[in-house]
Amino acid sequence: MFTINDPTNEIFDAQGNRGMFADGDPVYEAYLAWVAQDPENNIPAHTFNYVTTTPSVVTMRQGRLAMLQTPYAGGTLLDVIEAMLDSIPDPTTRRAARIDWEYAQEIKRDFPLVQQLTAQLGLTERQIDDLFTLAATL
Repeated sequence: MFTINDPTNEIFDAQGNRGMFADGDPVYEAYLAWVAQDPENNIPAHTFNYVTTTPSVVTMRQGRLAMLQTPYAGGTLLDVIEAMLDSIPDPTTRRAARIDWEYAQEIKRDFPLVQQLTAQLGLTERQIDDLFTLAATL
């Protein structure tokens, strides 16, 4: 049995040895040999443990690139979020939000500003998962 962790591109064997999907990686080679034993692809689905993890932290660069690639309200999610930050009525709150936006090194899913913007935009948990997953690949 093998555990495949996507999007980290890791594979684990039954003993917990970690490998990557790369030629020459011993865990990956063992996985290929295991799959090759069944040329008809009849390996029962329960022998795979396919894990999808959603990152909870991405760099600000990754996050902004993901938002730039995400269409939203006739523009991009990045455009909408920047406009939202600019429209915060209280000047002190607006400056604090801008400082976070401009100087934070990473975007954390549980960060209060992220949660506030998510709620205001009406984004679902699945949409946030997809955004963080995309960001982690950039």
